[in-house]
Amino acid sequence: MTFIGMHLPAQAIAAPEKLAIECDEAALDFAAFTAWAAQMKHEVQKHSQPGDRIALDCRRAGPLLAGFFGVIAAGRVAAVVDPKVSVDLKTAQIGAASCSLVLDDDFIRQRLETQGAALRLNLAEARTAPIDGPSRDDGFYIGFTSGSTGKAKGFLRTHGSWLASFRVIEDILGFGANDRIFVPGPLTHSLHLFGAVHALHRGASVYAQSAFHPRRCLETLRRNKPTFGYATPTQLLTLAKLAGGQTFPSVRTVMVGGAAWTPAMAETVQPLFPAADILSFYGASETSLISLKRPGEAAPQDSVGRPVTGVRIEARDGAGKRLPAGHPGLLWVASDQLFQDYVGEGSSRLKRAGDFISIGDHGYLDTEGYLFLTGRENRMIITSGVNVYPKEIEAVVQKVPAVKACAVGAVPDVRRGQVPVVVVEPHTDMPEIDTAHILRQARHELGAVKAPRAILVHEGPLPTTESGKIDYAAVDAFIVRGAKVPS
Repeated sequence: MTFIGMHLPAQAIAAPEKLAIECDEAALDFAAFTAWAAQMKHEVQKHSQPGDRIALDCRRAGPLLAGFFGVIAAGRVAAVVDPKVSVDLKTAQIGAASCSLVLDDDFIRQRLETQGAALRLNLAEARTAPIDGPSRDDGFYIGFTSGSTGKAKGFLRTHGSWLASFRVIEDILGFGANDRIFVPGPLTHSLHLFGAVHALHRGASVYAQSAFHPRRCLETLRRNKPTFGYATPTQLLTLAKLAGGQTFPSVRTVMVGGAAWTPAMAETVQPLFPAADILSFYGASETSLISLKRPGEAAPQDSVGRPVTGVRIEARDGAGKRLPAGHPGLLWVASDQLFQDYVGEGSSRLKRAGDFISIGDHGYLDTEGYLFLTGRENRMIITSGVNVYPKEIEAVVQKVPAVKACAVGAVPDVRRGQVPVVVVEPHTDMPEIDTAHILRQARHELGAVKAPRAILVHEGPLPTTESGKIDYAAVDAFIVRGAKVPS
């Protein structure tokens, strides 16, 4: 019996007054937070059966985490939905997950308030209480991700898969109970939820936000001096812009995920955390940590690092044959961090071959074992019979100094099937973008077939999803409205 949260009572006994979580100007020590979770476990057991899926529809981080740990300790599965999405989408998510019960902020607050404002763990009882709970192979969490296309999908994780990810973080980066972690929210984002849950499971203190408030986050960094953080590129760039020269030397590690992290971004953010390793990792909600650029490692600039311990990666062709180093193909991953399955439509959507799964990313490993991404399977462009990965084009265009960001889509073409089109976001403080020059440069580096046929300038930031990824559905719509592609 090994499950996430099993150490909470022991942590509360050992250090009852140690901060567990501070969020939205409220704070709970481990004695109080563990009591909250225990009360929610009791409530869930009264209203559901073992193995049931329970939706958490919470705007506030405190009730969400108390409900989350209560649900999973009861042997149920917590399906975390985003309260800000439309009612129709939320209803579809809850239905896809086959939830038998929905817990929201009001439900959780009412149950906790009936026990009094000073609800705390009875330490004497906790010392003698048996530890019971689910097994590592049981599902515990369903999350929903929009990816980069705006179409939500659900994924089911087991206790064992996240526990394996916790071990990787602890072994590589030395994360432990003495750390203080900041997660700038929202916790409906699996990156932030993972960071908060790992910290509480390990007995570390969490500084969380129900929603991203950059100035409040800067105040948390200044006042509480956290040592470890999880954030998206968009969040870090916003903090750097508003910091006004402040630095936070207490932070030793920042894990960056959710979207691409470029050298220019790193140069902008590093002064904010002068003593920190700012680490970009490759992974997904379905796989957790796949590869990482380790501290001090002279990794190729365009790579996403080497696979972490326990992860095997293969690039395979359309027939499923393993490809040699340097040859891009569909990436297949095997590790003990993998999710169990998608929810709703079931395993028909999951590509599985033995111990390996594929989530549709394409890339290759070089002879030194570094991983390079070339694109998503559902974003691949086939032009004149040649497979073109958008990232190939984006990497070339992004090198142009006047280009702040770019995204590649495609339009139909009678002769070629499809042709690539690039949407660029210009730097506002640089000269006007020379689209003809970009086209010539791309043709020189990529060849005539793979080079884009048009460049569209997007005034203002490129559209992004809430997690900070490029919103390719919106990019495609922009291309359809504006593309005039030469024949």
